[in-house]
Amino acid sequence: MNIFELAVVAAFIAAGYFCGKWLGLQYGVVGWIAGFLLGVTFGGSGFIGLRKLLNIWYKCRPLRPICKEGKCSSDDYEIIECLKGRVVFRCQCGTKYLKKGQFFMEILDDGSTIPYMRRNGILGSWIRVPENIQASETKE
Repeated sequence: MNIFELAVVAAFIAAGYFCGKWLGLQYGVVGWIAGFLLGVTFGGSGFIGLRKLLNIWYKCRPLRPICKEGKCSSDDYEIIECLKGRVVFRCQCGTKYLKKGQFFMEILDDGSTIPYMRRNGILGSWIRVPENIQASETKE
């Protein structure tokens, strides 16, 4: 069990405890038991609902764009190296990309980069960078 799973289990137990305590004051032992089960159920339902909403959000606004070949989605990238403010990825097609700020750039065989896509706003969608953009415009 990792720390995140432990925190989720603790949150479920806390929801059960507080709901059980509240119903226990009104209905005694039966209220404690029913309230605990109700709190754990509502806590679990809320967590599952939040996870579903986040999954929908990341489907609409992926962390990384689709690769140039159109075959690899956001989850198909492998992190090759992380530098200060820059991350190098490789898609399953073998193309290397550099994420620097709001830009996602293709790394060519000679080590140079060409702009591929940029994020439209902080949490916006990915838009294609025009071919005639200068490399100096991608520096942040």
